[in-house]
Amino acid sequence: MDGFSPTSSPLGKCPSTVDLPAGGSAFLAGSSLGRSPSSQPLSQGRSIRDRPIKLRASSGMVNPGGGSPGVISPDVRLPRRSQLNQPPAPPLKLNDTVRGHLTPQDWRNPLRGGRFAKDFVIAGGKTERRVEIRLRSQAFDSYLELISDRTGQPLLFGDDLSTRNTNARMVFTLKAGDRYRVRVSSASGGAVGGYTLISTVTSRTPSADGFNFYYGYGRVNAAAAIARVLGALPGAVKREGDRPWFAPSHRPTAGNQNILGQGITVAVIDDGVDLSHPALADNRWVNPGEIADNGIDDDGNGLVDDVSGWSFVEGNSQFARYGGEPLGLDHSEHGTHVAGIIAAKGDVGSISGVAPAAKIMALRAIASHTDTGSPQFDDSIAASITYAVNHGARVINLSLGNYVGDPAMSKTVAALRFAAQQGVVVIAAAGNERETLGAVLPIEPALYAREGLAIAVGALAGDRCMATFSNPAGDRPYPFLVAPGANIYSTGLGGGYVYKSGTSMAAPYVAGVAALMLSANPSLTPASVAAILAETADASGIEVV
Repeated sequence: MDGFSPTSSPLGKCPSTVDLPAGGSAFLAGSSLGRSPSSQPLSQGRSIRDRPIKLRASSGMVNPGGGSPGVISPDVRLPRRSQLNQPPAPPLKLNDTVRGHLTPQDWRNPLRGGRFAKDFVIAGGKTERRVEIRLRSQAFDSYLELISDRTGQPLLFGDDLSTRNTNARMVFTLKAGDRYRVRVSSASGGAVGGYTLISTVTSRTPSADGFNFYYGYGRVNAAAAIARVLGALPGAVKREGDRPWFAPSHRPTAGNQNILGQGITVAVIDDGVDLSHPALADNRWVNPGEIADNGIDDDGNGLVDDVSGWSFVEGNSQFARYGGEPLGLDHSEHGTHVAGIIAAKGDVGSISGVAPAAKIMALRAIASHTDTGSPQFDDSIAASITYAVNHGARVINLSLGNYVGDPAMSKTVAALRFAAQQGVVVIAAAGNERETLGAVLPIEPALYAREGLAIAVGALAGDRCMATFSNPAGDRPYPFLVAPGANIYSTGLGGGYVYKSGTSMAAPYVAGVAALMLSANPSLTPASVAAILAETADASGIEVV
């Protein structure tokens, strides 16, 4: 479908879902480049793991791939339930298995043209439960949708289980009074054949220790975290300079002390950073042991002219910064957007980063041609982490990762252990595969937060609404937080500004907060930063499908 204007939401105060069309410029930034699930074609110029995503956003204004923002047409509206002509649907019981067939006699899915569909109604009982729905078929590429039975509004979808498994999964919360349609369909048009639909109750009670399956410890609270570091009351830390790209708690200060990230270098391990951008140029890290452009390895680290960073894809310094790249190289601007969220200088541009006095070390570890399942991907990430640690970064941002089912990143794990031993805080995006790949845990390297090697970050779409694309935390408590990650406005290529969405945009917010904390108290360890962020996070009122 082409999109629809926001309507009333089944989640109460959460804004309604905005369904963005697949393909072309409608892809929004999110996680890492590389292979895409077969049902999700990639567009040129895509950002790190671009995918068509459902956003919960208070506005229809988006800017998917740079250029002028697009507007979701107010003339394209979600049909009223009476217009949907939804057929009667049998009940789907909890902890049940249903076997059936999609046939040409089934009705056509109004939300996915050309696909046959069958609906089942699932209703909430007396207690809140987490439910997993699986769809298996050897005849077609499985596709699941969760639909409001009252409004006909799509809430969630489930596609492949991995890049090699076309069965589908959805995990969602079923509350008392909820009534949904579970729609069995196919990823491709006209597909028919047998299927097995399985419903399972996976949890009946809230997670232990205040930890939530979807959002971990909750929304990061910058003001409370800085207050804890300073030993001040939370009310003494003020919010200043709120900007349209990001929800409250922006750029906290304590009393007369401006804490803006002074003295802290943040390594952005990504696809490169346009360090010539006016909002970033003054905040670029400079290697004190290297003389620019003299063709000599002045500091003896084996890398020539690594003045502001290095590309571990091309093996040089030029490609780490977009300002020095020749025309024709892939320009996804993902790393530039991430860097702006962390440290853009508000006095020279449209936005201010969370830590506008921090320095940005640009390390290119991924490109549009990168295969996230290859050893080279693991090598590049590990080498970038090691470089960042050895050259004085106190915070590392990893808005990238592999796909569900890819090989484990063993070299990256070793590099993360080295970073932890050297007192470097690592922030990693949880991934955007809850719907497209049925993820129930973060991707790697964010998954290594479970071993105390990073802080994993999921995405909010709106102040208190989980983005449906954001990978869940899982049940076991570990450093997992959420931050704004939908329609985030930040720096782009050529001195411009763009909107992007994904956990890739949520992670740098937390990286910026970590920079503020370390600026306030440089003696903090990675474990203490993680503990303070978890203890001060706010889980109240977060709504999840």
